[in-house]
Amino acid sequence: VLDFGCGAGTLAVALAARQPDARYYLTDVDAIATTAARQNLPGATVRTGDAWASLDPGLRFRLILSNPPLHRGHVSDRDALDALLQQAPGRLLPGGRLVLVTWKAAAVGRALEQTRASPRHQVKLLASRGAYQVWQARDR
Repeated sequence: VLDFGCGAGTLAVALAARQPDARYYLTDVDAIATTAARQNLPGATVRTGDAWASLDPGLRFRLILSNPPLHRGHVSDRDALDALLQQAPGRLLPGGRLVLVTWKAAAVGRALEQTRASPRHQVKLLASRGAYQVWQARDR
């Protein structure tokens, strides 16, 4: 499992409570966030830096989770989301899933459809509440 842009590791910690035997990789550009993530999920591999550059290029995942940052300070910035969408398909194992928690206003469903245009891939809205949505892109 990869938690991309992990922050303090909230998504991975929640999943680890249900799947404690999985191997977890967490990555974020913020050193304070990754320090917290190491404390919150002992035993996980935690990297500070650009997500893809900080990981072994041969690593593939059954699940990539992310609540991707959509801003840099107070300025809207989709660079992290774009990098995630571009690289995730090549980092997933066959049958793997990409699950994103995002703002509705980010229109991530449309971006996932465009990125994963192959008929082998399925994009699905898993949940929606208030201003947030949970999207999944899965290799069929």
